[in-house]
Formats: sequence, C-alpha cells, structure tokens
Amino acid sequence: IGIYVSLPEEVDTQQLICRMLSAGKKVYVPRCQQKTLTFHQIQSFEELRPSRFHLLEPINEPSSFHESELLFVPLVGFDEDYNRIVYCHGYYDSVLNQIHAEKIGLAYRFQKVEVLPKEIHDVPLDNVLTD
Repeated sequence: IGIYVSLPEEVDTQQLICRMLSAGKKVYVPRCQQKTLTFHQIQSFEELRPSRFHLLEPINEPSSFHESELLFVPLVGFDEDYNRIVYCHGYYDSVLNQIHAEKIGLAYRFQKVEVLPKEIHDVPLDNVLTD
C-alpha cells in the first residue's frame, strides 16, 4: 500500500499507517526527489525524517512499488469526476500514470467542489474517501 505521511492540515494518515504496519501490510511512503516521487518501504516511523518541505520522508533506499494494490493520494480539492487539485508541485502527476494501483484520495467533505479545470497531464483518481 502506498500512502503519504500527512501534514497537520491534511486528513491524518499516521494512525492508518500504524494500523497497516501492525496488520503486516507492506507500506510504501514517498520522497520528493528531482521533480518526481520515489517510494520507500517502511517498517516504522523511525525510518522517517523531516524534509525541506516539512514532510516526514523515508531515509532508506527506494523500493519496488509496482506490485502495490492501493495508493492513497493527498489533495486540496476534488470534484465529482475525481479530478484533483494539489499543492505538491505535480510530484504525483509524475508517477500516477506509471502505477497500476487503485488511486484513492483522502479528503474532508468541504474540499469537494463542483468542477475543477483539468490539464492534459492530470490523472483522475479512482475514488475519494471523505469524513
């Protein structure tokens, strides 16, 4: 399962990550590198350090992420067609077309808008889970 480590203003993923790890799931978290994301398998939060973006990112080597079944994606807003708007400079856009996992956004209900503009490189999500 691929999942981001949430910032304070995002849906909290840290408890979800702890539950996944306790259940014996393989958990991969991203690191921003040179305009793209690399995914790294973690066993605990001890393998994470704050980055220049104030994100907790893995310090270990990248892992093969292609067998993952789910990818949880951060977002600022979304619409009925699961288009999304983000503040992470397009890092996820660089990998969403390459990953065959189900792509799920985590959001609060108030983040839903009627319609978002879509650019040619944008990849809609498969679903969005809200509170």
